[in-house]
Amino acid sequence: FARILGVRMGHPRCTAESIPAEARRMLSKSGHAPPASRRVTIAPALAVALALCIFPAQIPRAAAVPLHVQEPRPRDATPSGAHDSLGPFAVSHRIYTSPVMDSSDRRVDVFSPDPNSTKPGETFPLIAFMHGFFGGGVFTTIYFPLVEAIASFGYVVVVPRACDVECFDDKASLPGDPLTFAHYYEQQLRVIDWAMEQARAEFEVFTRVNVSAGVGIAGHSMGGQATLFSAGLAKTSAYHIKAAVILHPFTHSFPAPTVPFLALTGTADRLAWSWMTESFFNKSGVCRTRALVDKIGAKHLEPMEDPQGNALLTVAWFRLFLDGASRAGDKDWENLIFGSSPQSMCHGGDGAMSRCLAERAPDGRVC
Repeated sequence: FARILGVRMGHPRCTAESIPAEARRMLSKSGHAPPASRRVTIAPALAVALALCIFPAQIPRAAAVPLHVQEPRPRDATPSGAHDSLGPFAVSHRIYTSPVMDSSDRRVDVFSPDPNSTKPGETFPLIAFMHGFFGGGVFTTIYFPLVEAIASFGYVVVVPRACDVECFDDKASLPGDPLTFAHYYEQQLRVIDWAMEQARAEFEVFTRVNVSAGVGIAGHSMGGQATLFSAGLAKTSAYHIKAAVILHPFTHSFPAPTVPFLALTGTADRLAWSWMTESFFNKSGVCRTRALVDKIGAKHLEPMEDPQGNALLTVAWFRLFLDGASRAGDKDWENLIFGSSPQSMCHGGDGAMSRCLAERAPDGRVC
């Protein structure tokens, strides 16, 4: 794991005393707490503590959240629990194995409106959501409240688990980023192709995918970078990508998104700093239908800390630029994103802002 982080075992700052107290308490419950006077021998199970002691000013202590995740629900579809009240649909969850994904983990979680809460034959747009560093594999569950909330509004959301802390099949890396993540975005493109293939074959839950509606892409942290790259480097038309939502992206490369995009960051994010988002938001050639939210006090783990709030903005963006029109009985999505009322995104509806901007391309153009 030290190789993945680009550091050596026994880093001089990684003594037992340097591990945050809450991490030590969690480790002690599993019998792995190091004596205070000894240097820690780091195993993969202690990866969060390693990251915290090496990068204490950059990684918030809440990064230890993955140590508390619960096991995913069984493979059989079951209605979602506490997080399906946001939208009108109950949500089912299934786990599939896809041969096209990176061999680090070929599983794909699929969240979709449960058939018991939909009309016969009703279909929904596809969204491909990408996890962040240390948010894949078994830790993908930390994103479940967010993606369940999105699916509850009538979307089929696919979430690859591949490349938790390392991609196995493609080792390309970019300066300043975690090793092997240079082409992580291709996992997003692969899962789109795979899901559409299942939909055209009318396989199980994929019969609920509206193959003609286009595709939405979203992701957090390194998954935010993946979404940025998919929107800026890939041939979006080839994958039918129509809109993107980029959550607290960690990136040192800044391609210009070529589809309508919403980017969320925060003043308290000390890992994926706001300037990373600003750098591609203002890039030459960027799609002019765009929105930027730099929320006061929002931390890097905002999508986990406020999943319903992040889901609401994500759904609003996809309603406008993926669905193409508000559905009957829906919220006023146009006002939420572009309005000036106290309920709108930039005027109090999402809290206090350091900067908030939402604009459409001129002359009725998409971009």
